[in-house]
Amino acid sequence: MDSGMNHKFKFSEGISLMIACKDQKEIDYYYEKLSAFPEAEMCGWLKDKFGVSWQLITPDFVKLDKNKKVMEALLEMKRLNLAKLKEAEEGR
Repeated sequence: MDSGMNHKFKFSEGISLMIACKDQKEIDYYYEKLSAFPEAEMCGWLKDKFGVSWQLITPDFVKLDKNKKVMEALLEMKRLNLAKLKEAEEGR
């Protein structure tokens, strides 16, 4: 991947890179810097200009991942919104 040769492969969702973001500001930063295809954004996933898939996760993703209401809220999001995930966690 790091050579000047022409490779006969394309990136796909089969491989992605994960970024653990500390807060909403950092999540928004990575969306602005990396996302090149808004239609590919879903539940914290995005795709950059090279076709590489990225997953942005929350500071407490493992804990939130176990909460059904939070997961339902997450599945409705294109871009991560920590305030809405927190509201779902609290049952609001």
